[in-house]
Amino acid sequence: MQRGFHHGLLALALWLVASIGAVAQPAGTVEGIIVDTSDTRLGGVTVALGTDADSPTTSTDADGTFQFVGVPPGLYTLVASLAGFEEVRLDDVAVAAGARVSRRLLLTLSVTEDVTVAADPLAAPDAVRGGETQVVGPTLTQLPLPTGNFEDALPLVPGVVRGPDGRLNLGGTRASQSALLLNGLNVTDPMTGQFAVGLPLDAVAALDVYTGVYSARFGSATGGITNIVTRPGEDEWSTEVEDFMPHIRFRDGKIRGIRSFAPRVRVAGPIKAGSLWLSQSVNYAFERDRVEDLEAFEPLPRTEQVRETFSGLTQIDYAATPAHRMTFTLAWFPGNIDNVQIDTLHPFDATPDSEQRGWSGAVSDHLVLGPRTTLNTSAAVKAYDLTVLPKTADASQVTVDGVRQNYFNRLSRDSRRYDLATTLTAERDGPSGGHLLMAGGEFTHAWYRGETPAFQSMFGEPMVRWPGGSIFTATPRSVHRTIRWRSSEKTDGRLPANSR
Repeated sequence: MQRGFHHGLLALALWLVASIGAVAQPAGTVEGIIVDTSDTRLGGVTVALGTDADSPTTSTDADGTFQFVGVPPGLYTLVASLAGFEEVRLDDVAVAAGARVSRRLLLTLSVTEDVTVAADPLAAPDAVRGGETQVVGPTLTQLPLPTGNFEDALPLVPGVVRGPDGRLNLGGTRASQSALLLNGLNVTDPMTGQFAVGLPLDAVAALDVYTGVYSARFGSATGGITNIVTRPGEDEWSTEVEDFMPHIRFRDGKIRGIRSFAPRVRVAGPIKAGSLWLSQSVNYAFERDRVEDLEAFEPLPRTEQVRETFSGLTQIDYAATPAHRMTFTLAWFPGNIDNVQIDTLHPFDATPDSEQRGWSGAVSDHLVLGPRTTLNTSAAVKAYDLTVLPKTADASQVTVDGVRQNYFNRLSRDSRRYDLATTLTAERDGPSGGHLLMAGGEFTHAWYRGETPAFQSMFGEPMVRWPGGSIFTATPRSVHRTIRWRSSEKTDGRLPANSR
């Protein structure tokens, strides 16, 4: 009897120890990144961490990251789903006590195979055969765009891809060989020819993308054309407010500031009903993009790229008569980026900070000359200024482990573009059918001026550190360099004609 009593006490003690040990086990964390096939991080993805008893859910932030904190030890199933993509399921995700589990999930587009039988294969619309795609404004505002910028929607268009450098390539050409138009006027960077404009999504009525055959009225781009059509005001006042909830960043179960915040506001209505309308759109965007591989060596603020931009568009439409309409637009898009393109080969000290200041103003006139004849005249001014600043005045070192100590240069430049264009459009009938005839001319003048000090004057002598530790220095011949460039081009007599 005494022996049975002792056995009962021993069993009770073992049960208590096991219970205490089970209670004392710390919870774990499950986190990860979700990307698509182009390695673009996807925001708004629904993520579920499931067991047989419970399946808590969350959504990825703008940078495609998710996190579950306070996860008890055990086996879980991780499920990620997003409209338009195939669902991804990971079974047997083991979470140990106090452990941090990271997963990288790849979502692929959901492809539905359809078979269409047509009587005449040549009956496809001209826009489809010519490589023309239109993305309307309501679609843009509903897409889970990573940064809330219209450029993020372009890779969804056939013929448009984003290269490893993050730049858009249209029709298989480089980014500088395509053109970006705002209501038909060029708004690319006057110096590089690349996309350089920021617009609130709510200001965009449609994106017209041409990656195949397009009219000569769009200019001399060889790759493709993206024309942004903005939204005019209406006869009734309206207000649109979007995305005023910031995305919070969590680290180790604690709030560590804001990960991203991109509110948008649009106000539109009549200044004078029936003849004068106003449309005002503004967008603020703040985004942090951290590099996980650097977190073991640097504190959190020194392991992330921080982007802060502000964009706005003011548009005034005036109808002088039913046959005469004028449009005035003013867009501005300043922005700052800290730790530009930071990564393991370019840590905090070796990355620069950039300051961008830009604006674009335009006026266009649409005049109906007859039942089938119109005259369009436009004038625009584009400014785009950029400054790239290193962290310190120390020399930049190139090592086998990457660039160290400082960024190698400083750059400051201003640029301007002036455009004047006119187009006469007429519809005519002939023996061979209807024709749409267009004749016009365009004058463009662009310039930039810049300044970049040589290495010695700003940062000492550039150094290359060999694996053995020896240092090679190279002294430039000049201590200061100023670059000035002037260019103007004139194109007239453009006579495109399309049969209808």
